[in-house]
Amino acid sequence: MNAFMNYTRDKLWQIEQVGFDPEVLGKTEAIMALGNGYMGARASEEESYVGETRDIFVAGTFNQFDENEVTELPNVPDMWAMNFYFNGKSFTLLDGEVKDYRKKLNLKNGLLSREMIWICGDLKLKFVFRKFISKARRHVLSSHVKVQNMTDEVVKVHLRSGINGQVSNEGSQHFTDGEKGLMVGKYIQMMPQTTHSKIQFVQTVEHRITVPSKNRPETGRRSFFMNYDFELPSNGTVEIEKRGSIYTSIDNDLEFRDLEHIRIKAVDDMEAIEEMTFDDLLEESAIAWQKIWDKHPIIIESKKFQRSTCHSFCDLPFAYHDARPR
Repeated sequence: MNAFMNYTRDKLWQIEQVGFDPEVLGKTEAIMALGNGYMGARASEEESYVGETRDIFVAGTFNQFDENEVTELPNVPDMWAMNFYFNGKSFTLLDGEVKDYRKKLNLKNGLLSREMIWICGDLKLKFVFRKFISKARRHVLSSHVKVQNMTDEVVKVHLRSGINGQVSNEGSQHFTDGEKGLMVGKYIQMMPQTTHSKIQFVQTVEHRITVPSKNRPETGRRSFFMNYDFELPSNGTVEIEKRGSIYTSIDNDLEFRDLEHIRIKAVDDMEAIEEMTFDDLLEESAIAWQKIWDKHPIIIESKKFQRSTCHSFCDLPFAYHDARPR
């Protein structure tokens, strides 16, 4: 599989990967990382791959796994993963044929997007993935998936998505399992705590699906998932939004920092944005980013593109474009 980075004069704020290649997953995860100053995350794919690194970090939440190990930011339970099964077939770009794959990070508004057509057996599906960490709401992150059935047959879909705490810092587990709960019948919550620094985390996730579905919660060790089953009609589409939040007991914007108050605060804040769509949340985040760029513009005078980003893709072919003013 071939992949290359594409930079053009008319999209100076955009980093784009054209073509899928599992060998460079780690590089795109790092180069296209998301953040807002409070939390940051690697740009991992929604579906799972061997060799991926799913990292979410929250500023200031240091922990020491063992007295003989260094203090570090703990890898927070993952909230991005969404595992799809179509007619019983697991969605992975390692199988079948992948067409028109593009992965893009818009540095101006913080939107990470990915699109492709996946053909596998009788399946032909078009995907558009979008996600961001809000600059306007420091605790909020959101992802949106649009799937189009490009065949004349109905496709049965199973989605397993939630919060997965079975992650670590290169093997070091920084969290206790903590409590789990389903709030107001639709918000799943996990409340892990760091092992040494005793920082309490509250992670909340809600799913929205535009077609009727059968829902089933699933709890496990360091995990809480929701399972959804629905049908995708011939030549039809489904849209799925997964929005969530992260709060901790050291957050300086919280009035009360005990677990019960944080849990309630997290749910209240999710309900406060209930009427807002993914695009509404993205727009207000983009406005917040624009205020940063207006106040602190970045201007690089150069006859060529800066190539520091490209160097980390040194094993890939590139499409370079002259960036000189015309």
